[in-house]
Formats: sequence, C-alpha cells, structure tokens
Amino acid sequence: MKNVRAAMERNNKQQQNNWNYKNNEERRYTAKQQHETDGVQQQQQQQQQQQQQQQQQQQQQQQQQQQHQQRQQQHQQQHHQQHQQQQQKQQRHQQQQKHQQQQQQQQQQRQRISSIIRISII
Repeated sequence: MKNVRAAMERNNKQQQNNWNYKNNEERRYTAKQQHETDGVQQQQQQQQQQQQQQQQQQQQQQQQQQQHQQRQQQHQQQHHQQHQQQQQKQQRHQQQQKHQQQQQQQQQQRQRISSIIRISII
C-alpha cells in the first residue's frame, strides 16, 4: 500500500513538474514572441518617424521653393513696374514736347498773321 501511495505521489510530482515545465516553456515562448513583436513594432515606429521626417523635409523644401518663386515674381513685377514708370515718364515728356511745339506753332502763326496785318495796313 505504501508503495502504491509512494508511486502515486511520485507520479503526481512528475505530472506537476511536467505541467510546470510546459507552463514555463509556454511563458518563455510567449515572452519571446512578444519581444519579437515589440521589436517589429519599434522598427515600424522608427520607419514611420523617418517617413514623417522625410515628408517634413520635403514640405520645407517645397516652402523654400515657393518662397524663392515668390521672390522671383516680386522682382519681375518690380522690374515691370519700373519699366512702365519709365515709359510713362517718356510719354509725359513727349506730350510736353508736343504741347510746346503746338504753342510755338500757334505763336508763329499769330506772328505771321500780325505781320500780314501790318503789311496790309502799311
């Protein structure tokens, strides 16, 4: 009887050890998988951060290009305005010259008319 009881206790202990071993193995396997999953997630997060940084850099480059284009456009507009102002000055100057010519012609005509009138009076 004692032998049977001792055999049963040994059997129970063996089963308990097996169960503990199996449990520990499962825990180790789960921990290893979790560790690998964590590693993959970290890599993915790093890749996402790198992609975000690249996108930010691209946006900054686009903004810089837009600012450069805006400066070029402003410069071209200023140049165009200066050119228009120069043309307007030239036009005003020409108009003044025409006006002066007309006044001179009118004065010459008056002088002719007055000289003709004098001659005819004399």
